[in-house]
Amino acid sequence: MLVVAADAARAVGDAQRLGVHATLDRVDWPAIRARVFGRIDPLHGSAVEHRRKGGIDVYTEPARFVAPRVLEVGGEQLTAEQIVVAAGARPVVPPIHGLDMVVFHTSDTIRSSRVRWRGGRVGSRDRSRRLSRSVPRYWRL
Repeated sequence: MLVVAADAARAVGDAQRLGVHATLDRVDWPAIRARVFGRIDPLHGSAVEHRRKGGIDVYTEPARFVAPRVLEVGGEQLTAEQIVVAAGARPVVPPIHGLDMVVFHTSDTIRSSRVRWRGGRVGSRDRSRRLSRSVPRYWRL
């Protein structure tokens, strides 16, 4: 969802080559952030409820495989022919020497009201690429 706002801002810069003379006055990062995370944050609860209503058992506690086809979750052992583990994603800060001496951001810390973007990104996963594409160099955050 961050990419949609970035694409709209980028389109203003590309418009002149098409004969459209437009300017980008400002990008309202707090408004973009509120819109995006205001939609994403409530999804978890409704998604869990939707799956449970559909007859799917959903466990949110930490889990681990203890044997083939046996998953231990919340102190209970579950056995099944097929087990789907939908773990979601959380940012992991890599062990890079000197990283503790600079300010860096993850997909979680950009929820802050005041983020200053400088430099590039570390990571090759889709989330990292989308995040770096979503913050054009000309956004004044």
